[in-house]
Order: sequence, then C-alpha cells, then structure tokens
Amino acid sequence: MVPCGRKGYQASQTDQSKLGLDIGLSMVIQGMKQLKMIGMEVGKESRNWRSSGSG
Repeated sequence: MVPCGRKGYQASQTDQSKLGLDIGLSMVIQGMKQLKMIGMEVGKESRNWRSSGSG
C-alpha cells in the first residue's frame, strides 16, 4: 500500500478497512454455510452407516 496523496490515502484506508470487514463477514458466513452442509452430509452418512448394521 503506497500513499499517492495524503488526502486520497486517508480515504482509501478507511475504504479498505470497510472492504476488509465486508469480505471477512461474507467469508465467515460462507464458511458457516459450508460447515452446516458438511455436518448434514456427515450426519446422513453416519446414520446410514449405523442403520446398515455394520456396528
């Protein structure tokens, strides 16, 4: 990050932190969605595995 002009640099810095927050939030939400999906898949698998009578 190289400051082009003092004024522009200040504005771009706040914009960047806002952008970083947005990206972080969306990534967290995406990750939680994926975790939920994986958990559901794993739950299905383990249920099927148990009900197949291999235990």
